[in-house]
Amino acid sequence: MAFAKIADSVNNDAYVTAMPERVRMNRIESTAAAAEHPGGPQVSDHQGELSDGKGPSAMLRGAKLGGTRVAAAKLRNAGIIGLFAMVMLVPKIVHLRRNARSWFAFRIVLAVAGASFVLLPLALWDSYLLAVVGLGMFITAILLPSARPDTTADEKARELGALVVVNGGEYQPGNAAAAGVELYTGVENIWALDKHFQPLLVIPVRELTSARAEGRSGEWYLRLRWADHAAEFSYRGIFAEHLARVAEATVQSVMRPALPVLPQRRAASA
Repeated sequence: MAFAKIADSVNNDAYVTAMPERVRMNRIESTAAAAEHPGGPQVSDHQGELSDGKGPSAMLRGAKLGGTRVAAAKLRNAGIIGLFAMVMLVPKIVHLRRNARSWFAFRIVLAVAGASFVLLPLALWDSYLLAVVGLGMFITAILLPSARPDTTADEKARELGALVVVNGGEYQPGNAAAAGVELYTGVENIWALDKHFQPLLVIPVRELTSARAEGRSGEWYLRLRWADHAAEFSYRGIFAEHLARVAEATVQSVMRPALPVLPQRRAASA
């Protein structure tokens, strides 16, 4: 047993002693092979490490690839969240624009927030991406249009108590020029309003006696009669008949049927 241990120790010492010489011989052989084949692949001393994929460069590339994937996932999630928030905020922003004071305050807040995002990151830490976002917010606040307190058709219908709003074609009030109108049909009245929601005609529903659509010379007309008055609405285009029929049916749906007239019986003569 002792002899075996001594032999192993000698062999190990010889192997360690011979290692530098063997490494030097391998380098000489590699240099000679490279000289004989200039266009061939370069032989490296660390070829075994690289082939195993455990070298420092391979580990560094893996770390960079993992960081890139994590950053891409975070960016994708941030984009989805931002898009969802934008979809939820757009209707509120559009509604906010109808109030001049609220819209002006929103623009001021947006501009101040954008300026803060531009200045604070540059002063506290290096975050150029946040500065670019802040600059975009500031420019958006400047370029946003002014408030538009226009009344919508739905709001006007609720204000008048109208049940249905239909296309009224064109209506000419007296000697004025013809204007496109919408018929706001309610239980008590029918309003013919222009594009600025100005009433051109108001018809009491209880006094309506007829509503009839008819075509003539390629055009369609809706004629309404009430008491001692009459009004005519004209329709043009390929959908003229359809629009006139829809308006006719809508007006007739709110008309009150006339009470039947009972014939008077002559009193029997005594």
